[in-house]
This record gives sequence, C-alpha cells and structure tokens, in this order.
Amino acid sequence: SATDQPPGTEPTNHVRPTPQPKYVTGVTLKLAFDSSPQCWGIADLSATKSERFTSPQSLDMVHRLRAVSDCVLVGRGTVEADDCTLTVRRGAEDILEKMGRKQPTRVVIDPKLRILRDHAAGDCPRSYKILDDGLPVIIYHNGAEISQEMETLLNDRPDVTVVDGAKLTGGGRRSKEGMSTSVTVQGGSLQTFSISPTQGTSRSDSSTIPPELIINDLQSRGLKHIMVEGGAATALSFLRAHVVDRAIIVKASVQFQEPLDSGINRDVLERDGGLIRLGTSAAGGDGGARNGDDHTCGSERILGGDCIEYFSLGGTWPTNVLADWP
Repeated sequence: SATDQPPGTEPTNHVRPTPQPKYVTGVTLKLAFDSSPQCWGIADLSATKSERFTSPQSLDMVHRLRAVSDCVLVGRGTVEADDCTLTVRRGAEDILEKMGRKQPTRVVIDPKLRILRDHAAGDCPRSYKILDDGLPVIIYHNGAEISQEMETLLNDRPDVTVVDGAKLTGGGRRSKEGMSTSVTVQGGSLQTFSISPTQGTSRSDSSTIPPELIINDLQSRGLKHIMVEGGAATALSFLRAHVVDRAIIVKASVQFQEPLDSGINRDVLERDGGLIRLGTSAAGGDGGARNGDDHTCGSERILGGDCIEYFSLGGTWPTNVLADWP
C-alpha cells in the first residue's frame, strides 16, 4: 500500500493504475536465483566458496529497496552464512537523506538464539557484524533461554532487542492495536508483545514463529514497510502465511553447475503466496516495463544483465512503471 500522490503515466493494459507512492507499507520480498532450467537455484553446490552472483545493477536495486524499508528481515542462516550487515550502501544513502530516514532496523528470526549465544560465548569463527555495528537489531526467538553471557552482551549493546516469539499473540494479518511491555536488561531489552488477548492463540510449542505475529509486532514498533531478504526457508514461511504484498525476483544470468534448489518457483509465488505476476524488466535496462508487460529479458541476459520479475497481491505496484520502484 502507499500514500496517494498524483499518478504518473497511466498504464495501457488491464491492470488498474497505482498512485505514485510517498511511503510504501506492507511486506516486500526480494530473492535472487540463478538461471538453471531445472530449479530456482540459490547456491552452487560445486563451488568451494559462496559468492554474489547477481549483477551490480541488481545489487544497487537491493540497496534502494533497503533505503525505502523500515526494516530488513532475514533468517538466522543468512546471518551465519554471509555475516551480513543489511545496511544501505552503494550510493542509496542519498535516498535516506532525501526522505529523512535512518538506516533500516535489521530483524533476524533465530528461534534458538544461536547467533546471540555463539557470539556471547565466542564460539563462532568471527564476530557477527550485525551485533557489533551499533545499529538497531531485533532478534525473534521461540522461548530460548537467556544465559548470563547473553545478558552481559545485551548490557553492552543497547540497540539489540530480543523478542520472545512464543509470547506473541494476535489475530488477523494486519493487526495494529495492542500493547507492548518490556523488561529492560540494562542496555538491551527483552520484550513481549500481545494484541487483543482474546484473539488468536499463544505459541510456545513450535520451533517457528508465525510470520503474521512478527509483522504485527514490527508494526507496533512503527516499522510499517518490511523487506524480507532471505533466506529461502524464511521466504517460504512468509509466502505460505499469505503476508507478502509484493515480490521482486532477480533471475541472474549465471547458471550454477550444481544448483541448490530453493523450493521456490513461480507456482509457489502464485499458488502459495497468492501473488500475481505483473511483468519483467532488465536490471540496468531502460526501465520501461509497465504493469502487465511480459518481457523475456533474453537479449539483456546475453549481454550479462539480470532479469527482474515483479509479483504482487491484487495486481498493483507502487509505481506504474515497474522498474521505477524501488
């Protein structure tokens, strides 16, 4: 969804026009895959080292998307594998300045608090940058025990917030009313959140946390536009919960020798996620694709560019020209 502004050029197809946005809300999923014909691959099992496989233009787009997001959400495995910071870089800082925004809050789903526990105990081969850079982080767990070492770590990191997902309750996909209570541990905080206790059910017997409850909690904190950046398991859980409002799929020109199947494909996006495919454009191309256009990106791929596919609920996009946002 978006705040209305005067629309730009109207699309010439059946998809209803969408006003130009001042501020986008909801959940935007971004994923990248190789061009393997047998599956949507997320890694090359034959490679000795995991490396970025999308184009510089696609990477620039990711940073623009982060810049217009209130938070960037990933699963534990993404942090462990990439030691990512999930911050806005590559010139997209200008967007933050123009919009008067800060760096997005980073959100990690880690049911057993393995990242925090390993970091506090010094058991990981490196210190995770996301816990040491002084920028806001929210970690959702599922009833994990908070050790003394972890509390000590939180004392020194006031921008790291740990939320017990087993205590999140709420009914509905977009609940916005509720109350938050927190128990402060010196610098850091351990928080529980409830929305309309008579609605929904509390969860304490599962290793996962329903995405809609996480979304409700983030919205209660003023984080209205949630970017889900990975990994595949996290993306699947959000798609199957029908909480993804739009998806940007990057299909790289690279083809893995032994692709690791993500378990995601167009059928999953449309059937499980309830999304509608709007069209495609080439990363770094002229950006002229409009809602409903269906470009193959074949020639651009030959030139080394990635193909971007756009999906959304209800067939709308924040801008009339797909590649204009983000």
